[in-house]
Amino acid sequence: MIVGGKVASRQTYQTQHGKVFKIEYMVIRSNGKGFFQSPEEENIKEFQGVVRIQDLPVRVQTPEIEKDLVARGAKFCKYGLGHHYCAYDGKEIERAQDC
Repeated sequence: MIVGGKVASRQTYQTQHGKVFKIEYMVIRSNGKGFFQSPEEENIKEFQGVVRIQDLPVRVQTPEIEKDLVARGAKFCKYGLGHHYCAYDGKEIERAQDC
């Protein structure tokens, strides 16, 4: 699941295992009584060669990603505060017979 956030800072630093690119960002959370900003971070270790952008843990927001985030944000606003009773209609996960 893609999480949207506002970048607060970024930096590159050296460790004994190589370089790391650190991105700190703010996300919106809920405790059921109110919404608040919460810091998150993602560290991308140095890699050799080429990596597909979709395989990285962070990416630039595209119009398609923004559309998905806005739709999820509307649900988050609706269900993020108070008590809600919801039901799930779908397949459940079952334990395999040989476990």
